[in-house]
Amino acid sequence: MARASTSQGIGSTREIDFTNAEEVRAQRVPFVRTPLVPAARSLIDRLRNFFARRASPFRASAIAFAIDQAEGLSKSVGAGDKRVSLAPGSTTLVSLQVQLESYAGSAFHRAEEALSGLDTSIAQESQWLNQCRPKGIIDMMSAHLDRTTEEHKEAILASASNLKSAKDELTVFRKNHGLSDDVKPGKKIDMAVIGQLGILTVGEFVINSLYQSTQLQNGLVGGFSAALLASGVFILCGIGLGVGRQLRLKQDRGRWGGYALIAAALLVAGWAISLLSLARVAGAHGDTDPYGTAQRQIWHFGAILNALSDFTAFSFALISFAVIFLISWKFLTYSGGYLGLRSRGAKIDAAEPDLREKITQAKDHIKKFSDDFDHWLDEGPAVITACKSSIRALAATGDKVVTQFLSDSQDIEHAARLFDAYVRQNGGANIGELWVNIDKKLKEHLAQIRSKHATLVGDAETLCKREDIDDDSIAGARKAFAAKLAVASKELAKAEAAPERAQPTGSNPSVGDGIVTSKMKAPHARTAASV
Repeated sequence: MARASTSQGIGSTREIDFTNAEEVRAQRVPFVRTPLVPAARSLIDRLRNFFARRASPFRASAIAFAIDQAEGLSKSVGAGDKRVSLAPGSTTLVSLQVQLESYAGSAFHRAEEALSGLDTSIAQESQWLNQCRPKGIIDMMSAHLDRTTEEHKEAILASASNLKSAKDELTVFRKNHGLSDDVKPGKKIDMAVIGQLGILTVGEFVINSLYQSTQLQNGLVGGFSAALLASGVFILCGIGLGVGRQLRLKQDRGRWGGYALIAAALLVAGWAISLLSLARVAGAHGDTDPYGTAQRQIWHFGAILNALSDFTAFSFALISFAVIFLISWKFLTYSGGYLGLRSRGAKIDAAEPDLREKITQAKDHIKKFSDDFDHWLDEGPAVITACKSSIRALAATGDKVVTQFLSDSQDIEHAARLFDAYVRQNGGANIGELWVNIDKKLKEHLAQIRSKHATLVGDAETLCKREDIDDDSIAGARKAFAAKLAVASKELAKAEAAPERAQPTGSNPSVGDGIVTSKMKAPHARTAASV
């Protein structure tokens, strides 16, 4: 049996009916022959009958016994109730007729409902027989492919429109602020950069601690405190240097603020390095207040040169400035080379993967349509065999339904004859006419049941005589659907190429993926050097 696709969302092929035929067949309720009125078989019923004062004269028929229990006929007659009349046209006899006709109607409706259910199932099997043939598969898949292609096109075009809007916004922002393509919009912060900054901070902290701890009297604890303060100052200087480099690109007077911030960051960094170096020298000479001494000497240029004269101090100064510039570079790399540029670049970063995802989904679905079509085409003969076998089984069930109705009719006839004999035995009128009316209704019902059953069997025989699938029709179907897949692929490729046709001026797109042979360009490039 063909597999049933479980994909959801765009392009779900679950609606291809015959792929889940086995599931539907398993959910059908089988017809089981049962009498209209089951015989009393429980222990309680048997005990009640055993201890009853009078044995019911209608135990030979479950239907007659049920009517007698409801009407209380034998009980009233046996007790000599004068209110019970068995004369022609009496209420008692009319009630008996109504009860028997009700059972006749129940038997008819039960059989009719069962045949209607079988007819529905055969119609469903007939639909599957049509669907699983090459032409049926092409018709279903083509309609579904067209609808799915349109859905994917709309999704790709909507995503491409969002990408184009984001790129246009970035282009306009660059133009309004006089920014070249060399000014980077920044990158998305990820775990890699967080790890890099963590390693950089820890390394700087260790270097600061070792630089101070060997000369300060309070040892590693003092070096830890000094390193903590120094690390914080250097990080702030690096960020300040990065912000200053962003501000210096402004076209108005704000650029002077950027230059001022750069100068301030460098001065603060130099002041911090000089202060640490002076404190280190003072501590090495046994000064109990090295930082107080360093603060007093910070304005003496000669003292600063003397403190930085040895190799260790000079290396520390170079490393510290390298760390500050590295922090500044990382800041610009991820926050962008200009204020406000990162937020606009982030929109493009969000739109790019969304468009690629839509394109990938479309490519995968085209492939899935091809695979499913080949699979269902190969499964077609097995589906036809299963459908014909199920149709024969349904027709055989129809025979059981008719047999059940005949059995129900005999039970009702038996109950009517028991009542006729009982009424005449107790001095009542001959109610043979009652049975004539019941027999007439049962024959009318039987004619309808037989007619419906004959139609059902005829339809089943016609369906089972249908020809099987030949190899030529399978080969032709493969060729025809391959052409439809090619058309769908071209339509999706056109939608994928829409961003390239709508490429804004001044952007640097990168190469993206294609569904078939697409040349779509991805959003803005970041190939220029750092600001």
